[in-house]
Amino acid sequence: MTIGEKLKKIRVNMKLTQVEISKTLDITQRTYSQYENDNTQPTFDTLKKICVNFNINPTWLFFEQGNMYNNQIIVDNSNNIDKETLKNAIELIEVSLNQEKIKPDQKAEKIITMIDYLNMKKKTSPS
Repeated sequence: MTIGEKLKKIRVNMKLTQVEISKTLDITQRTYSQYENDNTQPTFDTLKKICVNFNINPTWLFFEQGNMYNNQIIVDNSNNIDKETLKNAIELIEVSLNQEKIKPDQKAEKIITMIDYLNMKKKTSPS
């Protein structure tokens, strides 16, 4: 499932319009529509807002593991992520970082912040 397909699934499950969700994310409806249609990739900050504002499990959003919502997280103790899923997540991170025009020395910090966030969510989820 692409990021756009996941964003649409989130929006439809929340029973929101593109206008409503885009207002929450401080972006235009057109931009959000481009995300859902996979014409443009959302920035890391936008994806973070989606996770925080709509209680979305970032592990599901980035790696398609666990449940969509944080209150339903099921931790996989084996910590196995297939290579294709990991490759797709890395590509998404790179696209997001490039769109934000972050300086090379700041990219590592952004990636570490994202990894820390995902690890924090995993540690605080029920086992």
